[in-house]
Amino acid sequence: MAAELEAEMSELQANYAEDMASASRRAAMQELKDYRADLDQKLDALGKATADIWDSAKANVVGAWDRTEAASKKAKAEAS
Repeated sequence: MAAELEAEMSELQANYAEDMASASRRAAMQELKDYRADLDQKLDALGKATADIWDSAKANVVGAWDRTEAASKKAKAEAS
């Protein structure tokens, strides 16, 4: 799933020219970048999680994944 997300983000970025994009598309792309960075942070924390905080860290990753996926869909819609 992560590889698929990376491919989608690469495709969106390749077809994105910030200076020519609408304000809504720029906002959608920024949101996607921000959520992706948050997802990366949560994944890193999950990798370092102890048994005591595993469930919480896992829930954080799931939430971050859902937000990133939604932002990706929004960015795709703005690209159309």
